[in-house]
Parts: sequence; C-alpha cells; structure tokens
Amino acid sequence: MAKQTTKQTQTVKAEETKAEKFYRLASKRLAKALKDISLIGHLASSQYEHTPEQTEYIVNALTRAVENVSDKLNKVKAEKPTVDLPK
Repeated sequence: MAKQTTKQTQTVKAEETKAEKFYRLASKRLAKALKDISLIGHLASSQYEHTPEQTEYIVNALTRAVENVSDKLNKVKAEKPTVDLPK
C-alpha cells in the first residue's frame, strides 16, 4: 500500500465527518490509554515495592480520570467545588 503524502492526508481529514474523526481519534487514544494502564499494572510485580498508600493514590487517580472522561462524554457539567468551612 502506498504511503499517503501530507497533502493527501490533510485532504482526507478535511473530508471526514465529525463521527469519522471521533472514531479515528478515539480508537487511537483508547488503545494508547489501555496500553499505558496495563504498564501501570506491571508495577504490581515483585520487582517493585510500594506502600498501600501509593496503591490507593494510583487507583484513586485512575478512577477520577475515568469518571472525568465519562462525564465529558455524557455531557455532564462538572460541579464547581464548594468550600463549606465550619463555623
């Protein structure tokens, strides 16, 4: 298969629909994200040492990131943080 030139690639991208662009980008980004998460999982190997606090931090950070993406894809507006200081 012949390699496309930059100009040909730009033309193809300019002609793609929003749905096609979403699919193209989401496929690549999802594959990369899943690979990177898998690499984080390799840190559970006995070759490494970690504390329960580090484990909890990593799991919480990943969970928050997934929830954030879910909210964006479902068009849920992020709640503004509030400060409820005790009186």
